[in-house]
Amino acid sequence: MSLDVQIEYESDIDELIERYSSLSFLKSIQLRADASISWDRESGTTYDLQVIFIGKTGYGKSTTLNSIIGNRVFETNDVSSCTKKLHSAEYKLHSKKPYYFSLCDLPGVGESTEADERYLEWYRDILLKSNCVVYVLRADQRDFTIDEKIFSSLFQNQAEKKKVIIALNYADKVEPINRKYPFQPSEAQLINLRNRVNQVSQVFDIQRGNILFYSAGEQYNMKILINAIRGIIQQQYKLLR
Repeated sequence: MSLDVQIEYESDIDELIERYSSLSFLKSIQLRADASISWDRESGTTYDLQVIFIGKTGYGKSTTLNSIIGNRVFETNDVSSCTKKLHSAEYKLHSKKPYYFSLCDLPGVGESTEADERYLEWYRDILLKSNCVVYVLRADQRDFTIDEKIFSSLFQNQAEKKKVIIALNYADKVEPINRKYPFQPSEAQLINLRNRVNQVSQVFDIQRGNILFYSAGEQYNMKILINAIRGIIQQQYKLLR
């Protein structure tokens, strides 16, 4: 099955660094033309530091990416069972070489058992080729049965899970809901959020350091998410070297 990539946004890495100074390390990374990070496009082959966002439709992947970019470029679309596209925002890392930092939205999982079975192997190939994977859940979600099944199929050992961040979106929807603006969780919410992190760690068999909670809509803990991505990319880059 071929990979169909739709580029939604293109810019220079300086634009993203202006928003998140912690990503300034990307300017000093010396990529190699390595097949493990190569992607074929209409314009030719590129070499990407790839961050993939995955999760069910309605969990806020597109909102999260738009929040990171600072621009509404990712739209939530219904995807038919016969068409799957990888939507991306591309930031050029080098003026003369085809090196990019790429933020990608993988089509929603959990739409149906038939669709998941058909595409899980394809998803797994893409995710294994990526430097960092952000698996988006809802912080106010209680039943993880479908996500647990999908997650265990996509990431089959601890080595693969080391590059995964489980990001619990909608932290502002966790009880007891408060109306503070800008949003800051109450002590009671923080207790529930931390308990949810512990639950997710046990259910998905992933260390607590790779789990965080945030709210894309409320711009809460977005820098924490970016810093987590930074840490995993830096570690992955060391392994690539």
